Amino acid sequence: MLGQKLLWLRLTLVLAVGLSLGLTYAWLIDPDEYYETDPANLRADLQEDYLTLIALSYSLNGDLTRAQTRLTTLGEAGTPASMAALADRLYHSGGDAETVRALALLAHTLGAQSEAVVAHLPTATPTVASTPTITHTPLPTTPPTATPTDTPTATPIPEVTPTPDVRPPYRVVEQRQVCDDLEAAGIIQIYVQDANGQGLPNIEVQISWESKRNRFFTGLKPEINPGYADFYMSPGQIYDVTVWGTQVGDISTAGCSSGSSGWRLVFQRRE
Repeated sequence: MLGQKLLWLRLTLVLAVGLSLGLTYAWLIDPDEYYETDPANLRADLQEDYLTLIALSYSLNGDLTRAQTRLTTLGEAGTPASMAALADRLYHSGGDAETVRALALLAHTLGAQSEAVVAHLPTATPTVASTPTITHTPLPTTPPTATPTDTPTATPIPEVTPTPDVRPPYRVVEQRQVCDDLEAAGIIQIYVQDANGQGLPNIEVQISWESKRNRFFTGLKPEINPGYADFYMSPGQIYDVTVWGTQVGDISTAGCSSGSSGWRLVFQRRE
């Protein structure tokens, strides 16, 4: 009986030692290494790095077919929407401007829209039409008419030139700091309206701070309002918001005892 127990004990020890040696060899001495794996199997952070490299390559060579082929290898992580979302995240976190621009360009080319995409859309340069040259045809010369003597000459009344309206086309009808809405904390909410109070999409908004400037357009969130746009502020920064020459300054996250403040700005077109 004792001999049988010793036999089982020896077998157990041999199995334990063999298992330990096998795991040590497999994990430490000669572990498996993977080469040329599918990009769709990479970690999420490495997939974003690969997505960034695709966008930077496209910005240099303009080869859309190659870029689309590379994106398909990423699966769901290579969709235009994923690229636009990555551009937005880097845009708001202060990522490399060249990287954000490359991601936004490729996302826009593939039909995706986001705040970063709109902010980096190429601005078309308007073509100024040439002014036609008017050739004056001389009028026929008529014989001078004798002027009767002693005819009083009327003094012409000077014409009154109207003063042009040089005011900006938009005026600020509401400028309010928001402290009681946690969802609006740290956000500049901008509404652009026509003279009747209806939201206007595709109106450019410029925001500047220190030596930086950002530009975007209303209408990207029509579920809120056709003339709505917003901007996320950074603590300690002071911002100026401009819509077609009408500027609102000294906008910041400070001023609310409950935490970061938000702002509601309403610009309305003049009659």
